[in-house]
Amino acid sequence: MKRCPKCNFLNEDFAASCGSCGVSFGFGKGKKSKSSKTNPYAKYSLIFGIVSIPLICLCLGWIPGAIAIVFGAVARYRIKRSQDTQTGATMALIGIILGIVSVGAAVALLIYAAVSTDPAVREFWQNLDVQLKESGNN
Repeated sequence: MKRCPKCNFLNEDFAASCGSCGVSFGFGKGKKSKSSKTNPYAKYSLIFGIVSIPLICLCLGWIPGAIAIVFGAVARYRIKRSQDTQTGATMALIGIILGIVSVGAAVALLIYAAVSTDPAVREFWQNLDVQLKESGNN
């Protein structure tokens, strides 16, 4: 019987790795046989976050941006609960940040478009410009 150097679990003599913690018994570079895997939601969050940035120009960036935020939040929650069997928290965070940027920019562009096309707002700015020019001449 082999005893694991990391967790003291008793393993069979022919075991290549610990049955409890997954530490290798001298084969390879000591990697765990239970390799950590990147959470797929973290990948999706990053992809949707990246895709959302160029779509800001079309005022469509909020759609993939919102998806990136949701997928990133789900990924970070699942990674936290996975007990180090999943990775990708940084990818999820970057996806969330890109999603927030694209949603914010899309909202700002939509507000700008709504305000700049409103005749009352346009008239207000023209009157303000006229008043500023008159007060500058006096």
